[in-house]
Amino acid sequence: MSMITGTESPIELDWRFAELVVRTWMEPELARRYAQDPIPVLAEFGLFVDDACAAPRLEAIPETELVIEDFAGSESDFQRVTTCSPVCIKDAAHVQPAGTVARSN
Repeated sequence: MSMITGTESPIELDWRFAELVVRTWMEPELARRYAQDPIPVLAEFGLFVDDACAAPRLEAIPETELVIEDFAGSESDFQRVTTCSPVCIKDAAHVQPAGTVARSN
């Protein structure tokens, strides 16, 4: 995909396109508009191509169910989940790196 950009980073462009893909899964009218004329739809998301032939194809809707979680909670819920007490902090020598298994002696 050859996007014409200004100062956007490649990751910013990836995020914009990912948003477009997901929105087309949830909004059939947007998917229809993209299929008919992708250039103006890409422009709505801050993405620009030279011509319609350069427009990337959209990913198909996944076979699995799309679940949208609401993670908005109270400040106390956030603190309860993210606070670590001294009990959970161990001597670094006893902490196993992620993806490793502790050996029994």
